[in-house]
Amino acid sequence: MLALGLYLLNTLAYRLLWPHASLTAGMLRDLGIGAFIFLLVGSAMLGVDLYATFIVGEIDRVQMEQYFDEAEYWLRSWVAPVVQVFTLGYVNPRRMVAVEVRKALLEASRLLNTTLWWVIVQVSLRMAFGLALWLTWAWS
Repeated sequence: MLALGLYLLNTLAYRLLWPHASLTAGMLRDLGIGAFIFLLVGSAMLGVDLYATFIVGEIDRVQMEQYFDEAEYWLRSWVAPVVQVFTLGYVNPRRMVAVEVRKALLEASRLLNTTLWWVIVQVSLRMAFGLALWLTWAWS
C-alpha cells in the first residue's frame, strides 16, 4: 500500500505540479554535489537489489515438507512407542521429533525475519533514491 501510495503521489506530482520536470545526464553532470548524492544513493540501491536477487537465501519447501512428513510418520506410527519401551525410556522418538521440528521452525523464522529486514532496506533505499532524484531536479 505504501509503494502504491508513493507511486500515485509521484505520478500526480509529475503530471500536475511539475509537468516541465526533466533531468538529463548532461544536467546531472553539471550539478556537482547533487549528482554525487544521487549517484551514491542509486549505487547503494542497485547494490542491495543485486545482493537480494543473487545472494539472499530461500526456504527449501520440498526439504521442509520431507522433514515434516518424516516427523508425522514417527509421531503416528507404532514404531515410536516400541522404541521407547525397548530402550527403557532412554530414547524418546516423540521428544526427538519435537526438538527437530522446533529447530526447523526456528530456522525458517530467522530466515523470514532476515528477509523482511532486507525488504525494508530495499524499500527505504528506493524511497531515498526517488527523493534524491526530485531534490536533484529541484536543485538544478
